[in-house]
Amino acid sequence: MAAKTGFFLDFSDFDEGFDKIMKKYPDYAADGMYKKAGPRIIAASIEVEPRAPHLWGELWKSQRILKPTFKGEEILFFVGFNIMYAAYQHEKMDVKKYTLAGSGPKFLEIKMQRFAKECLQLVAAYVDKKVRSTK
Repeated sequence: MAAKTGFFLDFSDFDEGFDKIMKKYPDYAADGMYKKAGPRIIAASIEVEPRAPHLWGELWKSQRILKPTFKGEEILFFVGFNIMYAAYQHEKMDVKKYTLAGSGPKFLEIKMQRFAKECLQLVAAYVDKKVRSTK
């Protein structure tokens, strides 16, 4: 069984106004996470070191971004790689050589941390555009 992995973006360090928008337009925020933030994290996991490793491309092909769900005021969504060995590869801290140069452990988690602010900005811009188009 694969280990459960994931991350949480804390919006409290972001603009307070955005938090109000999130509460006022949660559907837009969820849609922005799905359409903008998720694809950015996947692309970074493949393109930016440490990259997600692959031998013949099965790991990369298993990329998944699931539609967000709501749990109270939280928006939850899955972004990652959905193949049995993805979590194992992600956690392989003892491996020094991968089949793809530039690959390494924590290939997804590092991107989530490194690109969190950019993803928040992508979601904010998406929400702003949607709000402006409905007025």
